[in-house]
Amino acid sequence: MSSILTSPIPLVACPCCKAPGELFQHRDGGYVVECSDSLDCKQWPMTDVHPTPEEAATAWNEGHTH
Repeated sequence: MSSILTSPIPLVACPCCKAPGELFQHRDGGYVVECSDSLDCKQWPMTDVHPTPEEAATAWNEGHTH
């Protein structure tokens, strides 16, 4: 992943551990949102890769993670 980007839409907290979500540009193109607590979160959810930051943020906020 690259550096953390500013989300165009406010991100809800991680559904598992309540840590903030973070938006990244994926190395293969597109955008993902993932839990910011990769060390302690038991599930460490993230979205699929989306073509725009808005779509990735919306997917995160709607709970579309794996």
